[in-house]
Amino acid sequence: MKKIRLLIADLLKFKKSPDFVISGSSYQIMRFLDVCTAGISTALIRGWLAPRSFSANDYLSRELKDRGFAKINGIFGLHCFPILEKMPVYCRANTELHGDFDSIAPIACEIIGRLEVSEESFLSSDVIATFITSGPFCDIARMHYGREVICVRASSWYSISSNTNKALDGAAQKWHRDIDWLGELKFFIYANDVSEENGPLDFIIGTHKKRVDRFLFTDGRYDDDRMMRAYNKNEYLVSTICKRGEAFAVDTRGYHRGRPLLKGNRLVLCIEFSVNKFGAEFQYSPRPWLNPTWDSFNVWKKAINKNPAWQGLFSNQK
Repeated sequence: MKKIRLLIADLLKFKKSPDFVISGSSYQIMRFLDVCTAGISTALIRGWLAPRSFSANDYLSRELKDRGFAKINGIFGLHCFPILEKMPVYCRANTELHGDFDSIAPIACEIIGRLEVSEESFLSSDVIATFITSGPFCDIARMHYGREVICVRASSWYSISSNTNKALDGAAQKWHRDIDWLGELKFFIYANDVSEENGPLDFIIGTHKKRVDRFLFTDGRYDDDRMMRAYNKNEYLVSTICKRGEAFAVDTRGYHRGRPLLKGNRLVLCIEFSVNKFGAEFQYSPRPWLNPTWDSFNVWKKAINKNPAWQGLFSNQK
């Protein structure tokens, strides 16, 4: 009960001030309640903190609502990828490993199957900032949730081949679902062709919904055998086998993974939205300042003035 009271106290503080960052303890209780109630607690909190303000009935919204997964028609970001490929990377399992991809990847593959693109390099690029803020992503997220949204993450990473359980776990290459915010809608734009061999995103259709089968698993990471015993592969599994520049919207409340790579690598650009910052914000605080020296400064400022959703990526500035 003490922990529940702590969560309630943080809820009241957040309701009064949406810039309030909840504690790690409240975050863990939020996750625990989501698992125990098959997502009902999260839906109730979301409705109280961010009630629906409009409805959407377009095809993409219906597909996302029903399946939790939808391909976005078109080819995106081709002009961004040559810039993205030249950005420095780092290994979050050992932050001393940083530099260009070709130098770091052979070492990092023994530690974790993932290398992050430098956040500052990514956010400071005017080309990438223009692509992100001028794309359809924010509008699709608003339609999906039926309310205003906020961008909680824009990032990029390489998935690389690794064969240890610890590395697969840390690289999100085991089955899991996200419970970081009051909603998780992610857009994945692929910077290289993705085949069976270089790690497509796998998703279990429909598992983003509040369903009894949520009780099959707790909040953890699961291997392929266990997941396929619960969900018929031919009926529920969908994979992002795709060409460079194709994009997918995924409600990552559903079970998903980056499939372990057999060879090569996969470079993805990811944009994530939620209804507000109630949840894992403490993991990202302090957010980076929107630096006036960045090439992207004017792009971000213009986008934020037009749509406050993009302010979520940065620390508040007066």
